[in-house]
Amino acid sequence: MAQPNTHGLTVEVLRQRLVYDPATGYFSTLKYGRNVSPGRRVGWVDGFGYVTVCLLRKHHRAHRLAWLYMTGSWPTELDHINGVRHDNRWANLRLASRRMNLGNRGAVDPTNHKKGVIHWPSGRWSANILSGSDRRYLGMFDTEDEAHEAYKKAAVRVFGEFARFE
Repeated sequence: MAQPNTHGLTVEVLRQRLVYDPATGYFSTLKYGRNVSPGRRVGWVDGFGYVTVCLLRKHHRAHRLAWLYMTGSWPTELDHINGVRHDNRWANLRLASRRMNLGNRGAVDPTNHKKGVIHWPSGRWSANILSGSDRRYLGMFDTEDEAHEAYKKAAVRVFGEFARFE
């Protein structure tokens, strides 16, 4: 039997109330309770971009529910492979460490500069990479593209398949 999370939700309770479609990533209702019609899609996108579902009077992130539904166990940390937080298709979810999950984050401000790159008042560009709480300086460069290339090489070494460059 699966271990409940802190809210007492088990895979058995989840499957009694909701159906998960791995191809779309959506949850829908089974017939339970008053005023609930079967097949109604549930959840909303919260302020952080994650789909949230209310179940047993508690809010749960849908990607964590999907993992529970498919594997029978609660994940410690999950990663959305394509970086889209509301895309909960089974093929887009994978277990990750916190460090790897952070490696798959997009640039803080992709409209301003490339990921891992800082523009200095001197006109030069520096490259840095965060690994956990450790920031590694990768050097100063004459162009943004050179600095970004240094970041990309370091990201592959540090994050492997979780490396994200944009």
